[in-house]
Amino acid sequence: MPDIMESIVLSEDSLRAIEDVVTVPTYSFRDWSSDLLKGVRSEIRNFYRTQQKARCAYCRNVITKSASGCHVEHIVPKSKYTEFMFTPKNLCVICPDCNEIKREKEVSNNLEGMLKKDPKKYPRSSSAFLIYHPHFDDYEDHIIQIDGYYIDRTDKGATTIKMCTLNRRVREFGFEPSLVSSPKQMELMYKILNSGKLEEIMLLIEK
Repeated sequence: MPDIMESIVLSEDSLRAIEDVVTVPTYSFRDWSSDLLKGVRSEIRNFYRTQQKARCAYCRNVITKSASGCHVEHIVPKSKYTEFMFTPKNLCVICPDCNEIKREKEVSNNLEGMLKKDPKKYPRSSSAFLIYHPHFDDYEDHIIQIDGYYIDRTDKGATTIKMCTLNRRVREFGFEPSLVSSPKQMELMYKILNSGKLEEIMLLIEK
């Protein structure tokens, strides 16, 4: 089951604000930051923060209620696909670090080919995306997180880990000394990395 079960249905006030912005001849993705859309951004942020139980869609770390600590994410970048800037299934919330790292990286799998057939239709399936998509995917089908370490279970999981540099703590500070100094823990980590069964992985994590 996907991690986000419901997509936002924007209020009438938000829809009017969006209409006022998109009908201006100079409209572009940069208008996302317009003061006219402050209420829209707040509505989206609050909705998806609740849906995601205050967890970043990509790294699963806790996100705050403030705009600075909880960023609205456009899964398909708004700079490349402005037509999906307000598409409910293209929205979620992420932490400041993931927002800074992912930015405008391409996440679609041949999206341009799909758009040539129907330029206004957002993809409806997980297969259209190179990375984990919270509206279509179950996180643990693709990524296992253990105390800040991220292990891919699929190619999509591996791409997500790489694109968002999810193992950034390890890259910056290395493995925790307690883990490195414990042969038993290292052995369990190795088994987790090489296991293909979720049930077996969860048992290993408990150990």
